Amino acid sequence: MGTRGVLRGQDLSYFDLSGRDLSGIDLSDTRLIGAQLAHAQLALANLSGSNLTAADLSGANLIGTQLNGAILRRAVLTGAAVGEFPIRAPSGELSGRTQQTSLVGADLLEARLDGLDLRSCLTG
Repeated sequence: MGTRGVLRGQDLSYFDLSGRDLSGIDLSDTRLIGAQLAHAQLALANLSGSNLTAADLSGANLIGTQLNGAILRRAVLTGAAVGEFPIRAPSGELSGRTQQTSLVGADLLEARLDGLDLRSCLTG
């Protein structure tokens, strides 16, 4: 479960990343204000501490994504997929471990969460 790339701390505000495969990328502490991330693949990405104010994450794959302390005010998460990602061993076999979508300490004020099952996320 390694990182595929690092964009930590960058300003990607208002970028159109719709449908892009950003799985496993470290986007922690990144500014994504107003970014278009609809239907993006963000499984296992690290968005901890990022500012996603008014970002469009509708239909995005957020399974196993880390959003700890992220700012998601007025973000659209309608229909986004969240939950547990099965971790594979270096051999490619399932390890029996999973990584759960984590929203611990995230700011979801006025976020649109239609169809999002927060029961499958870490929120404590």
